[in-house]
Amino acid sequence: MIFIRIWILLVFIIIILSLFSAKGRAYFRLLKNFYLERPVFLSIPLLGLIGITSLFFFLGRPTSALSFNIEDQKIIQDSLIGYFTKEQIIEALKIDITKTVPLEKGKPELTYILPTAINTFKSITKKEKMPVLFQSDSISLTLKAEGFGLFKNRGHRIKKALQKKLGNDYIVQFHAPNEIKIQYKGPPWNAELKLSLPILRVAIHEQVEPALLMSLVKNNHGFIPLDTIPTLERFTPIAIDLKQRLTDHSSMEDALASIYFNAPTPQALPIKWWRQPTASNWVQQVFIDAQIYRDYGFSLDLP
Repeated sequence: MIFIRIWILLVFIIIILSLFSAKGRAYFRLLKNFYLERPVFLSIPLLGLIGITSLFFFLGRPTSALSFNIEDQKIIQDSLIGYFTKEQIIEALKIDITKTVPLEKGKPELTYILPTAINTFKSITKKEKMPVLFQSDSISLTLKAEGFGLFKNRGHRIKKALQKKLGNDYIVQFHAPNEIKIQYKGPPWNAELKLSLPILRVAIHEQVEPALLMSLVKNNHGFIPLDTIPTLERFTPIAIDLKQRLTDHSSMEDALASIYFNAPTPQALPIKWWRQPTASNWVQQVFIDAQIYRDYGFSLDLP
């Protein structure tokens, strides 16, 4: 809108400046004589020009900015993930905690590895008894094996096994007599990594392949929506729709293409849709990203 107004203003300035030149005044006299001879031919376009100019200058309204921005969306989404880790990980695993642990503010980089840590404890101690989540902050957490008896040998074995499973972004330490400390030293996780566990939960519940659902969210809806307020529940209808389309169509390619074209039935899918480059490339990209997630092991059941 502002560019159109500037353009109209420049046209008027050029017209006014041209009147100060001999050639400009000559054109103006020629136009005046033509108007006196044929007033109707010039009145209609002149009135139309005046009307359009008035609309842009006096009736135009600036378009309102989007109600959402990326930073606000990230804050809302991180808050949701904090509650998710509290309810779906810590409370679901029934880990004993101390009052010093800020559950809602726990970093997913650390809380997401709690199931792996607990399973490692169980596999080495051969007990169902849970350790205590003794301390947690932005970069580390400490699991305390209270009531496990002498723990030195098992502590070193748990440390070694956990370090191998968690990789180089984590530092696992054993502090006698019974503490396992896990520190995260890698870069902050992006939305893709933070949402991997909620999406995996939805995929398992709705019985769709997690890697395919993750790729579909990435390529079709995005991990951080800008048109609606983020909710973790938004993944459930996506998973249900994907499952239904996979059932209705004879191939996974057709099922994904039906999502791209928003075709409600197999009959509504365009014939030979794969000949359309944008559709074919989109379906191929979903397959490529899904395979990447599979290669990273994004298909394991959670405890």
